[in-house]
Amino acid sequence: MSSTLDPFRTDLRALLLDSAPPYQWPDAALDQALWEALAEYGTLFPRVTTLTLDVAPGQRAFTLLLATPVGEAVVQSADILGINRVALAARVLPVDPSQASDPAGTRPSHPGQAYRLADSGSGAAVLWLTNPPAGDEVGPGRLQVECSATVTRPAPDAPTIGWGGPATDRALLLLLAARLAYTTLAAWQARDGRPLPPGSAAAVPAAATLLDSQLTRALLARRSRAVRSRTLDL
Repeated sequence: MSSTLDPFRTDLRALLLDSAPPYQWPDAALDQALWEALAEYGTLFPRVTTLTLDVAPGQRAFTLLLATPVGEAVVQSADILGINRVALAARVLPVDPSQASDPAGTRPSHPGQAYRLADSGSGAAVLWLTNPPAGDEVGPGRLQVECSATVTRPAPDAPTIGWGGPATDRALLLLLAARLAYTTLAAWQARDGRPLPPGSAAAVPAAATLLDSQLTRALLARRSRAVRSRTLDL
């Protein structure tokens, strides 16, 4: 079963009973609901991944980006949620306790190597080493960054990128998107009285309530499965 955007949208329409024109939800609205559901799922159930980076002499800044090649371009296909562990030349680094905003000349000296994070201004995180790397800290693959991240997500501008989550969670993702789609529908009603098929206005709250109930059960089952998996891993 494909996990790219178009099949997801088709399955979401089927769940919403909106597979035949005239459509209740335009494609753009369903794409937005899927995008928000992907973000929510990624926060609820992050994955752990490790970035392995080359280190040049004196290089202190490293852009952390989870990207997928698409043709000649590179698309950011997942978001980093947090850093779990940083190792340089197989030595685990502590977080630099000093602040990036410390006035010049007031930073405490650090006899050992450490790291801190900063925002690149373009959405990507930048990892800064306290001291310029040298000696065995320099070389290919010397810096390893273990991070919590969202799963790979499909996007309208990258139709070949698939969702990186487990197939067993596809139904949960579609439930999240369906609930968001009904939230959008209710907002349209409240905003401008968007024309709706007879009886559908009254059905929106009931459908949303039913989806809430289904989501509660699905999330409980998913979290229970995650706890059992961690127990077995131990």
